[in-house]
Amino acid sequence: MWTEEYEKNRFPLRGFLLRAFFVFVFIGLLILIISIVTRTKGLKDVSTPLQNEVFASNVEKMQTVAFDYYRKERLPLEVGKSTKLTLSDMIQKKIIVPLADEDNKVCDVKNSYVELTKIDNGYLMKINLKCSRQDDYILAHVGHYNHCETYLCLK
Repeated sequence: MWTEEYEKNRFPLRGFLLRAFFVFVFIGLLILIISIVTRTKGLKDVSTPLQNEVFASNVEKMQTVAFDYYRKERLPLEVGKSTKLTLSDMIQKKIIVPLADEDNKVCDVKNSYVELTKIDNGYLMKINLKCSRQDDYILAHVGHYNHCETYLCLK
């Protein structure tokens, strides 16, 4: 009887330590899996070079069209006044084709626009482009200068 109890409880801490070890391993694996999932999810939100290149090309196309479109009669005359040309308007006027992102999804035609605001020494052009993954704008100081090939060009 004494030998049975002795054999049974020979290392009473052994069972406890074994259970604690498995709990720590389980928690460690759980933390590792969660960190991998969140890291992978975060990578999807990061812009790729191709995405940036396509987006920049689309913004440049809108800017070129705006330089060709805005003539003297279409410019705001008073300081602080603006005129806006949406991507939808550009498509309807047949001066640009619908723009698509790197996933071949068409960019938002209502929220993508070129806005020209009269300032003291020229104009401020805001080119806003909204596509499926990216939404950004650029500002450019433009005016009518001697070196311009179109009516407006960059300073």
